[in-house]
Amino acid sequence: MNYRFFYKIILSLAIFCVPVISFAFYQSTNGKLEAVVSPDNPGAEQTVSILLKSYFYNLDGCLFTWTVDDIEITKGTGQKTFSFKTAPIGKANAVSAIINCPGIAETITKNFVFQSNDIDFLISADTYTPSFYRGGTQPTANSGAKIVALPQVYDNTGNLIPATELIYRWFKNGKLMTNSSGFNKSVLNVRPIDSEGLDNIKLEISSLAGEVKVVKNVPLTLTAPKVLFYETKPLSGVQYQNSLSGDLDLKQEEISLIAEPFFFNNTDLANNLIKFNWTMNKQDFTANSNGGQITTLRQEQGVVGTATVGIRVSSVNNKTSAENILRMSFGQRNLIFGL
Repeated sequence: MNYRFFYKIILSLAIFCVPVISFAFYQSTNGKLEAVVSPDNPGAEQTVSILLKSYFYNLDGCLFTWTVDDIEITKGTGQKTFSFKTAPIGKANAVSAIINCPGIAETITKNFVFQSNDIDFLISADTYTPSFYRGGTQPTANSGAKIVALPQVYDNTGNLIPATELIYRWFKNGKLMTNSSGFNKSVLNVRPIDSEGLDNIKLEISSLAGEVKVVKNVPLTLTAPKVLFYETKPLSGVQYQNSLSGDLDLKQEEISLIAEPFFFNNTDLANNLIKFNWTMNKQDFTANSNGGQITTLRQEQGVVGTATVGIRVSSVNNKTSAENILRMSFGQRNLIFGL
């Protein structure tokens, strides 16, 4: 596969089915009560703790009645803290604190609505994989990545809000990406990914009314480039069904090997900035075809022996690289590289 003639950019979607689940919660306004909810974005079927504080009421002497979906769960004096388990994804919980304090005629009520929300992310990378490869492309250092948010966001009545009617605010390393954020901007292109350390990508989704529904980090991970050996034959082409690794017993007179890189930057490949460096028993030699990607090895009459064939694929532009070796045993011949 000569990249100069057969190069093809492949940009396929790698689905990271990592559900990122959060609960948006709404609380009734009461300036005399402060509520602390932990965690800030609880997941579906997760324990949530609510702590009520007040500088106006002596809550330690008040009688608290806590209800979930109009069902009384607990009751007691000074029970400022309440914990419960959230509903499954797509369901809502109505939580109420009904407070009666000595010397105060009015009943104090604090209401909460917890609504579960979910995001799936589709992540694709601008990196190379051979056309036969069934897996998705993987982001590597200095490559570009495309992130598509697939939200399941509900309003406080339990109705699903269309993804096209949400506001997306994307953050990279804590900084708002202004040009990539806004109404219906569910797609983010990151170019390039930080080579010194993995970028921290965060997404905040809000309704048109400005209510924040989900705030979560994107599960973006980097993959190291790699290179694999395959045999290529004159009539049937590259034998992609089996990669060659470890030890190989060379029975035929000669074998042609192709070094196939994975997850290198597409731009580098398109501009011929990928170099193939071959070694035989740690001694450099020049491959005979396809810009250094393919070499043919032949046996000569001689003694039984072994040889270690190595390949190092490197990017001139961003200094990423991958290596592999193949230990070859041969019969009554010496192994040499052919022209």
